[in-house]
Amino acid sequence: MHHHTWLLEKCIQVPDQFQIGHVRCRVVYDAHTLDIHFFPYQLRIVRKLKLIELPDGYNYDYKYEDRKVLEELFLLKESADDILMMRHGWIMDSSIANIAFEKNRRWYTPSIPLLAGTTWKRMIQEGSLIPRPIHADDLHTFDGFILINAMMRFDASYIQKIDVV
Repeated sequence: MHHHTWLLEKCIQVPDQFQIGHVRCRVVYDAHTLDIHFFPYQLRIVRKLKLIELPDGYNYDYKYEDRKVLEELFLLKESADDILMMRHGWIMDSSIANIAFEKNRRWYTPSIPLLAGTTWKRMIQEGSLIPRPIHADDLHTFDGFILINAMMRFDASYIQKIDVV
């Protein structure tokens, strides 16, 4: 069985209509196929989060094309803007990003996220984020939160007060 290897820098060619503005590139692949899609990116403002317990045994260590479980959990958000997933009360991630919490001008992030994103990893290596276990019962001790992913800038204007239901 032959597995294909691709050089993404040779495969990704941004179409003219996506040369301006914020654009998301989605790469879907397996051992034999590679599909690349572009679409406009719209930043989602998240002010209010709903705590949601993850199903036992659910893992999302890599970005999978099948996000059915995450989409079903997102539907439980009710009046919130997004969900804040946890496992046995320990905070992990939102449905779209890693999360960081501010306290005394320092930023803390769950030490075991659902998906260890590239921006999350880089910020920990740079010392911008301090990983630690964060329990739902501790959320009231933080001053605010910010969501973190490759499409979101780590910018003070995005800091939100903790509003969790």
